[in-house]
Amino acid sequence: MGLDTEVVRMLLKCRREGVDFRSTLTLGQQSYFPGIRESRRLFRESGLDAATGEKCGRMRPDSGPLWEALGAKQLTAMDASDYEKADWIHDLNHALPENHGHGPFSCVCDVGTMEHVFNFPMALRSALGLVEAGGHFLSFTTMNNYCGHGFYQFSPELFFRVLDQSNGYQLESMIAMEYGPRFAWYEVTDPGLLGRRTNLVNGYRVLLFIRARRLADTPVLLSMPQQSDYTSVWDTGSGSGAAEKAGALRGAESGRVAAWALETFPGLCRMAESIFYSFLNPRYNFRDKSAFRRIRKKQ
Repeated sequence: MGLDTEVVRMLLKCRREGVDFRSTLTLGQQSYFPGIRESRRLFRESGLDAATGEKCGRMRPDSGPLWEALGAKQLTAMDASDYEKADWIHDLNHALPENHGHGPFSCVCDVGTMEHVFNFPMALRSALGLVEAGGHFLSFTTMNNYCGHGFYQFSPELFFRVLDQSNGYQLESMIAMEYGPRFAWYEVTDPGLLGRRTNLVNGYRVLLFIRARRLADTPVLLSMPQQSDYTSVWDTGSGSGAAEKAGALRGAESGRVAAWALETFPGLCRMAESIFYSFLNPRYNFRDKSAFRRIRKKQ
């Protein structure tokens, strides 16, 4: 696990936008990857002393100088094993001991750890519970094209549903980072506000960044989240007005046409379906500007 260029750039952005790294917990012992020249450039971009960036590059893979530059006075690393000399040995598959003696922290940072934890809900509950009121939870996790990397890849919907006031949190930022030739960043729209799913089919790896502020020291995940498009249907109901009946009739008619086409031209229908659910459909990739808005990553 480690901090690559895009993650370091985002962490510096978080510092600039007021995240308090004073007491930071990292899930996993983190290595620092950018070299000297790139580190100097990253720090200059953020309005910080390039010499401090050079120190971070020279000290790699030790990430300590970066956390210090971010403002960390206390840095704690948690891991399931003492293989990398973590400060706190705990398997996130299990609940935290009642008297664990750590935290709360001004910032809990997950950089590529929780997708490797089988009991993800338990891990997330523990991580969110370790943040002090007013502090932040940061996560850089797998979103797309990471099959085989860990146990899971995550939909943005998951974090939109969890990080809300019912769990004592406010989601401040969610950004999809496409690790393609442009290393583009996209702000993700909440499917609950969009009224449909934020589907994504693309050709490069995508990392999901989440920044959420803890509003209050309240219990986390006492109730399990539900996907927004389902709850919308459940809350709305089928209805009985003229518009609903007309829609139902149109749906029935189109259903009969689709059934006829599938029976008559099955191969052609399967081919059309594969094209519809592919990167060629702008509703299923980053060209869907209502779901993914391209943002500038350099200030």
